[in-house]
Order: sequence, then C-alpha cells, then structure tokens
Amino acid sequence: MAWTRLATVPIHLQTGQVIPADTMVAYCNPRFNPSLNSYEKPGEFDGSRFVKLIQRNGPQARYKLDSLDTDSLGFGYGIHACPGRAFAAAELKLIVAHLVYNYDLRFRDGQSRPKNVYMDFQIMPDPSAEVLLRARRDG
Repeated sequence: MAWTRLATVPIHLQTGQVIPADTMVAYCNPRFNPSLNSYEKPGEFDGSRFVKLIQRNGPQARYKLDSLDTDSLGFGYGIHACPGRAFAAAELKLIVAHLVYNYDLRFRDGQSRPKNVYMDFQIMPDPSAEVLLRARRDG
C-alpha cells in the first residue's frame, strides 16, 4: 500500500459513495512490484522460483534480493535507492540460514501455517502464533 490517509471529514465521491470520517483509505500502487503477474503462479509460494529463473535465463542481477530494477522496487530505484540494501539482504540471508541450519522449527501443537490477521491494510500470519525452536544436536 502507498499513501495511506485518514479521512477527517466525510468524502463524497462522484460515484455517489461516501467515505465516512475516521476511515483509513489507501492507494494500492502496483509500481512497487509490477512484475508479480509475470511470474508463473505468482500467488503460490515457490522457494526455488528465482533459482529456476536464473537457470532458465542466466545469472542476471535482477533476480537478486537487493537488485535495482523497475520490476521490484522494494529497495527503491535510481538516486533514491537504499544505500544499505546489500547489507540488509546479507543480514536477512544470514539469519535465515542460521535458523534453518541450527534449529528444527515447527508450530506449537503441530498446527499448519497460522491464519491470516488483518491490520489496517496489512495481511499477515497471526503474530501471536507460537513457533517452537529446538537446537539440533549433530554428532
């Protein structure tokens, strides 16, 4: 979402609809990630999606987490690009690799992915769901 605003007075639209006062409104800007529809099955998780793209199309920088490309604007673009994007991407990768390599992870009581919760315009797994970590005892 981009440009979230709180209506402080009722807003009367030309269509006849009214946005009541104290209503959060936002504009969904597809420019933040316009390439979503160019991926095969973009709504499904595929942990190997970008590995497959690199194998098929070559090791282009645009498939990296911290790449600067108009297809993915998570770190900005041009002169406004995040200067710390490579460091942030490296930190994220190290954290995930450490967790996956050193711990067994599961949800409490064998539950599957937590149900979605909705906060304003965000949709995410329930942050109160408990994830259990157990250190691996290799050797």
